[in-house]
Amino acid sequence: MTDRTPHPSAAGRTIRGNAGLVWLVVTGAAVLGLLIDVLVRGGALDLLLIAPWMLLPVWVVWAFLASPRLRADAEGVSIRNPLRTTSGPWSSVEDLAMRWQVEVRFAGGRTVQAWSVAARKANPRNPEQPAERELEILRELREAAAPSALAPVPTVRWNADILLVLAVLVIWAAIAVVVTR
Repeated sequence: MTDRTPHPSAAGRTIRGNAGLVWLVVTGAAVLGLLIDVLVRGGALDLLLIAPWMLLPVWVVWAFLASPRLRADAEGVSIRNPLRTTSGPWSSVEDLAMRWQVEVRFAGGRTVQAWSVAARKANPRNPEQPAERELEILRELREAAAPSALAPVPTVRWNADILLVLAVLVIWAAIAVVVTR
């Protein structure tokens, strides 16, 4: 009987922090409770005036803790940090290293730290760290990658969804300030 379980790196990996999702749910629930309280005690107008200020912490948790992730597959790697995403084929990756986070060094000297893969403090009872295993899988993906015809230069783009939500909250908050004056 043969083992048909694919290697963890065969289909690619998406690495993101679990704590960010937990904090997003906790923050969202707390803010939702407060917004319901504002609605019950003050009314819809008060809710509209206060909501952008209360939703700002939810945005911060989403942008900085829940949204960052590293996606790697046979073609290349994509690192989504809070405001920008850097992507490139494996041919553009010069090195993978572990500092405070996983660092991806691209051709041309650009180094990007993946906020989603943080190194942990050494634990004497459990010497194997999950971030080290993830780094091994990324290195295996890089070694197994076929040569790419894509440009060996990483592409960097802004995370439009995160910036759009921030712009809406800022405009909404500005309108709330103008209306209350």
